[in-house]
Amino acid sequence: MWKQNRIWLALFAILSLCVLLNGCDRVNKKGSEFGDGVYDIEANEILNTNEIPKENKTPEANTLLKANANPEADTMITKYNQLLQQTLNVETVYQFIEDNIDKATPKEAQQLILGLFGYLNDVRQVDYERLEHISDSLPEDVKEFVVIMKKETKKPAIIEGDIKISLTDLLLRCQELENHMDKYEEGLTYTYTKNLYFEELAAAITGGYDKVNKKPNLYLNVDKVHIEEKAYNEYVSFLKAHKDTQTSDVVERYIRILDENNKVVNENVTDFYKAIYKTIKEELE
Repeated sequence: MWKQNRIWLALFAILSLCVLLNGCDRVNKKGSEFGDGVYDIEANEILNTNEIPKENKTPEANTLLKANANPEADTMITKYNQLLQQTLNVETVYQFIEDNIDKATPKEAQQLILGLFGYLNDVRQVDYERLEHISDSLPEDVKEFVVIMKKETKKPAIIEGDIKISLTDLLLRCQELENHMDKYEEGLTYTYTKNLYFEELAAAITGGYDKVNKKPNLYLNVDKVHIEEKAYNEYVSFLKAHKDTQTSDVVERYIRILDENNKVVNENVTDFYKAIYKTIKEELE
């Protein structure tokens, strides 16, 4: 009899362990396994997206986020918000947008796109070719942003800190981003465009210089001391072609520093690199 009881106790213990492991597996899958990375539902739901910085020049976007906190909000957006918090499949998000965008109000259309950006947590992960198919139903700033980002995702300007396009093309992309910001200063896409603008213009000026990781300026001459003539001429050509823009003002300040130091990347120049984000911010204000 004791042996029989021991057998039943052992079977019960094994069964309990299986149930526990299965429950843990379900909990883990709820908050992870999103593509190749990790998707944290609580961190990336539409009410708390990491993609909207605290310094946000888009009050309308903030208003849209807060509107979703109302339990009596529009049924479409309520369902969308629930979907964003529950699904691990981005395809269902795209499908929801495609099924509802035609009947959405302009405000709802903004919320649909904002939700997608927050869900992916990186605007570079968005499938812009897919959004292009529904561009007629998108807000004007998003429609133009789709065109900009389609080019950016097809041929990224920067990958893991390394510049992948020519200096001239990089400066032109910066100018395009500036033009978009000027046109849609109160738009949904302003913050995303601004983040990209800072990153790409800083790279164009510093050549990806990184003292901590011992990464030199990409545009150094073979002597590893001077800025190469080709790059210098590209800065000058851009300045001549684009007058009175924030981007050209930053480029002009850089050319002045290079001229004062005979194009030698010395401490004066690297100090300029260190303050590049502050310089860009000053020109935008």
